[in-house]
Amino acid sequence: MAIGNIISYVSDLALHRPELLLLWAVIAVPALYLVINEYIRRAARIPDFSGPRGLPLIGNLWQIRANAAEQYRAWSKQYGGVYQIQLGNVPVIVVNTAAAAKAIFGQNAQALSSRPKFYTFHKVSLRGRLQRTHRDSCRGSNSTSRSSRIRLERPLALLHTASL
Repeated sequence: MAIGNIISYVSDLALHRPELLLLWAVIAVPALYLVINEYIRRAARIPDFSGPRGLPLIGNLWQIRANAAEQYRAWSKQYGGVYQIQLGNVPVIVVNTAAAAKAIFGQNAQALSSRPKFYTFHKVSLRGRLQRTHRDSCRGSNSTSRSSRIRLERPLALLHTASL
């Protein structure tokens, strides 16, 4: 019933006082965005790591704008050698002492030494391999047969649908 009352009130407001509805929307939409964004930022923080909270929307970017190294050193004294900051909505773990870096990166070297797989690179290199295979299979003839075109088009279509 409450939702029906709200909808009725908003429709009456839109018909009789559209400027008031516009003012209400200009205030309510950004406020709602800030509340939702703060919820997302809080949920993105990594548990068990302390650190400065930061400002809404920008996190700790404003605090590190002038001299980031000095600010990191000050936070290290306050929060310890390993702490987290927020750069916008992205949580960042700062390892600020040599002992902490050796403990974290030295003991977990195998887990941290891999390279990421870039989907675009692998897709492009696979597509090139399929095209070379197709070209090599058609070298003997001057015309491309329907069956060889189908062999090439189907894997490319599968690659395209896999990227969606």
